[in-house]
Amino acid sequence: VTKFEQFLSATGKIIRFEDTTMPTIKTSYENVTTRVRKVSAGPDVKYFFQLEKPTKYSTKTASLEYTDLVETIKAIDTLIAYSEKDKAATVDYFENRFVADGFEIGYFKNKGISWFMDLAKYGSDGTVFFPDVSVVRAIFIAAKEKIDSMK
Repeated sequence: VTKFEQFLSATGKIIRFEDTTMPTIKTSYENVTTRVRKVSAGPDVKYFFQLEKPTKYSTKTASLEYTDLVETIKAIDTLIAYSEKDKAATVDYFENRFVADGFEIGYFKNKGISWFMDLAKYGSDGTVFFPDVSVVRAIFIAAKEKIDSMK
């Protein structure tokens, strides 16, 4: 169970969603829409950064709670540093990834460095690929800043 699902499972409370659209992430094959979602369950309020990718039969959604978003940004910075060193690696294949509450981001090296995100813990079709992580990092930082301004 993700933090988003756990927060929504509160019974006996009115739950309110407020969405703020964030920039779209253009990936190698499709686009990922993003938003900041404020969720109020009675007097309790939490903020999530959500990423959505439509698939043939459903939509894959990752919901990063604020603290996980902060940790993911730190992990992206660490992965960027690792990827710079790994460009010179001579092995045939490797990958590094960071996992947060059903969401994954990382890179692999086959012929060159390729970045990926997996938006869903279960099922298929939740993975997207992109050549440059700097745009993704900038959108994650913008989401954090938006949440900071909403608190």
